Amino acid sequence: MATLGGRDQLLLSGTNMIAAYDPASGAPLWSTPCLTMATCGTCIWADGMVFASGGYPDAETVAVRADGSGVVWKNKVKCYEQSMLVSGGHVYAFSDQGVFYCWNAKTGEERWKQRLRGPVSSSPLMVGDLILATNEAGTTWVIRANPEKYELVAQNQLGDSGFASMVAVDGQLFVRTSTGDGAGRTESLYCLGQKKQP
Repeated sequence: MATLGGRDQLLLSGTNMIAAYDPASGAPLWSTPCLTMATCGTCIWADGMVFASGGYPDAETVAVRADGSGVVWKNKVKCYEQSMLVSGGHVYAFSDQGVFYCWNAKTGEERWKQRLRGPVSSSPLMVGDLILATNEAGTTWVIRANPEKYELVAQNQLGDSGFASMVAVDGQLFVRTSTGDGAGRTESLYCLGQKKQP
């Protein structure tokens, strides 16, 4: 749920539009024709704009005004299951194909892109000015949210597959991953952080 234009709005994307509803009553507030039929990621918002991406049958990422008055910009990048991030006037996205993008939130101008490795299902996580982005092979890249350039801080491997999004709580990072295939597949949940002294 977002607070935009001085009112609470429940934002949804899919069926060829982005729409907002009153979370208290369910009444429609506005809708903008855009996007594709099927989307999975959560809408993000900043500065009176809403951003969403979809992937079936067409690939598209869009930015619309948060009053339903129209599309501001769009491109052909596909972030189907994963959500995007917005920070400091820029949108950061890890596409299905494993390319990481930074766009100007107001104009859609591509500031930079970096090919990492896909496919991707989990959403990136922002902690401070760092973005943690994981692909389906369990590789996590730690990237600084810097619109001037792609800035890799670290790269880590945990397990050999990663589909769930990471969660940060009270200085700890929770990561669900797995190792192996078929009957030999093992699921694990890790808690990463400084070990507390007894």
